[in-house]
Amino acid sequence: MGKIKWKTQAEIDTEKNIPKPATQEERIQELEQENKLLKAQNSALVKQTEFHEEVLEEIILTINA
Repeated sequence: MGKIKWKTQAEIDTEKNIPKPATQEERIQELEQENKLLKAQNSALVKQTEFHEEVLEEIILTINA
């Protein structure tokens, strides 16, 4: 008969491909990257809104002229 080899919980988790929970350092890095992306998206939306406001203003001035 074959010999039984007991596995540690870490070995079992590795076989099941269960990801390890992120460390606090990794989580902070993730949040900093996400924050940077959100700030860039917010800035782009502000610029787009300003552009639309200028276009609408020109349309209104043209109609009233």
